[in-house]
Amino acid sequence: MSLFQQLNKRLGPSLFITVATLGLVFLIAPEKFLVFVPLFFLYYLPLLGKDTIIPTAIVLGISPLMIAITIAAADVSIAVFIIKNWDVVLRIPKFGKFLTKFGGKIEAYRIRWPWMREFAFTGLLLLTAVPFRGLGSFEGAIVSKILNMKEWRAINAIAIGSLISATALAYSSKAILPALRKYPMVGAIILFSVFLLGYGIYWHKKHKNKLKKTL
Repeated sequence: MSLFQQLNKRLGPSLFITVATLGLVFLIAPEKFLVFVPLFFLYYLPLLGKDTIIPTAIVLGISPLMIAITIAAADVSIAVFIIKNWDVVLRIPKFGKFLTKFGGKIEAYRIRWPWMREFAFTGLLLLTAVPFRGLGSFEGAIVSKILNMKEWRAINAIAIGSLISATALAYSSKAILPALRKYPMVGAIILFSVFLLGYGIYWHKKHKNKLKKTL
């Protein structure tokens, strides 16, 4: 397989979803395109999740339906990238070894309890439908590979779950926006608290991993 074919296989689907999403936004709401693009790409950063990007988009005047669909599309592109490059993920030092070992344990349970396969789709959907940090498309894609799910089933579950969580966040943000405009200080405190929570989770995970290495 040539280098171009390799790149196309590994990056093509994710790039297509990303470009198609940006193109759709440009066609539907060109006046919001320059506002939307930075938010869309900021979503890929570890510190910024749905709970930060979606309320910000609502405040900037982007419609709840548009931001929900596009964030779900971003989640799908992330999941597809992980699934298509799973062999690369497994070669990441220590992390890949952990996933291989953990996957072996899960496989043993799946052999012992075959009914686990039947609930994999629903479980993955519910996992990605919860709008909390650490329960997104990245984690969902990893879980799908550990459970040895078919690609199309895993991507469908992640897409539906992400759309549910993004829609719920978008419309709930839209509902409380009038109150935040009336009391802007409260809104600023909430946004700052959400950012601190996200950073705290990131800091905890980072230092927890360092602690494990020293033990």
